[in-house]
Amino acid sequence: MKKAGIGLLSLFIVVALAGASMLYYIRPEKALDLSYDPLSLESKVMGMVQQRKLEMTITEPELNNLLKEWLSLRPLLSESWEITGAEGSLAGTIYTVNANLLYANRIPVNAVVRYQLVWASPDLVAEPLSIHLKDLKLSAQDLGLDPIVIPVGQQLPPGLNVKKVTFGDNNVTIRFGIRLFNAF
Repeated sequence: MKKAGIGLLSLFIVVALAGASMLYYIRPEKALDLSYDPLSLESKVMGMVQQRKLEMTITEPELNNLLKEWLSLRPLLSESWEITGAEGSLAGTIYTVNANLLYANRIPVNAVVRYQLVWASPDLVAEPLSIHLKDLKLSAQDLGLDPIVIPVGQQLPPGLNVKKVTFGDNNVTIRFGIRLFNAF
């Protein structure tokens, strides 16, 4: 009986150490939040008009602000997952987001989410490609991730339409055309 008690205690200690090691391994390494500086695309368009260029560039920091604004309105990814902070980097059409999550309202977790940026007129859309919790790969459905939609077209003045969108290493360039007449 004494050996069984010692065996059970040893098993409990091993399981507790394994659990603590796992929690330490997946914890966020960097403190992130969802605070952002609001970005008015209308003011960027007005600046574009003042410069007499039919082109607007959204920089990586501005894209991060748009991401954080979108996420702060929808922090609950599912019943179990909540996003508490994010920071992204852009490389062409791939937008990689380092995100701090909270699982079951208790366990802090760091995740790296890769998005594919696409232009779906009139919106800039980030479709989730992959999610990694360190070496563990998850699907977008596992965390309840939806595409991120940035409504560029809704903030454009009448008469402007998007002609071309180019994804650079640290920015997104949107070229515009002028619509002189409305179709009947």
